[in-house]
Amino acid sequence: MFKAQAVTTGPDRHSWTVTGPEFLPVAPAEEFLSYCSAVGRSPTTVETYAYALATSSAISTAPTSIGAS
Repeated sequence: MFKAQAVTTGPDRHSWTVTGPEFLPVAPAEEFLSYCSAVGRSPTTVETYAYALATSSAISTAPTSIGAS
């Protein structure tokens, strides 16, 4: 099961990621959401993308998670 997760990246800075079954960020989703934030997408847009990715079957076959051994 994948879940959209709010994360705090600093004082008054919030972002979104998608976590996988091991509760670790899913690398392809994390890269995309980080890119969206970096190019100035609205925080609400990034949140919407995170929820869409979490429910999408496209990431269900993601081969790796960030931080996984």
